[in-house]
Amino acid sequence: MNKIPIQNIIEENEEEPILKQNKDERYILSHTKGKSDYHRVEGEFPWELRNRILKNHIGKPFDDAFSDYCKQVPKYQQHYFLDYFKPIENVCCVNLYQIDENGLIQKCIQTYKKPKLIVFESIDYKVEYRHKISGEKKLIHFWNYPFDNINYKLKYPKATNYYQAIDLYDKEFEPITISGWIREFESKKDPEYKRLFNEKKKELKKRKKLKEKEEKEKDNSLLSIQKQKQKEEVEKNLLKIKKLGFDPEISFHKDPENK
Repeated sequence: MNKIPIQNIIEENEEEPILKQNKDERYILSHTKGKSDYHRVEGEFPWELRNRILKNHIGKPFDDAFSDYCKQVPKYQQHYFLDYFKPIENVCCVNLYQIDENGLIQKCIQTYKKPKLIVFESIDYKVEYRHKISGEKKLIHFWNYPFDNINYKLKYPKATNYYQAIDLYDKEFEPITISGWIREFESKKDPEYKRLFNEKKKELKKRKKLKEKEEKEKDNSLLSIQKQKQKEEVEKNLLKIKKLGFDPEISFHKDPENK
């Protein structure tokens, strides 16, 4: 007896089956406006039953695993088993099982992307974005861009919207290091990274204290200048009073006896 190709089984299941519901299934569908066929069977959701069966069928034919699954679920839940093997249905997921070239269930060998390198920037590291051709410095604020949300098509005719025009504009520039340096590390546990990080941290702390000290001295200096001005103003007023023939000590004061 010839086996039906797995892909044919998956494609044949695309047609939605006629639902034959028991009392519990009718209750579930009635409370989901008849749109959901995803519910527990014997205490297990389809994905739980599917994973259990696949785990028990590692190294065994797909047909046997699918047959075992179908015996335990209603017909309208069979597609959940088949959908698992459609790549388009699992673009956001990582499958634990796969079907090999011989039609056998196998456990997936997970491949992980190499972790991103840790980038350390020196304390004086600075970059500027310059035009790749002209070398012109990029304007930072969007209101300084050479176009706006109305006339962007004059500069970028192929742009379908304003934000796409901004993206095209940004791609015309590249980062240029103007001071400092960077180093890449595979881990923050690297002794050299720790050393550089701690040195930078100490230097930043030192600079912060120095800045606070300078600001305090500046505030004290301004306060001192303000007090000096007030003192000079008082002395100036005393001279005016004396020139007018008044005695600052007794003039403009009420006599207690004449109250």
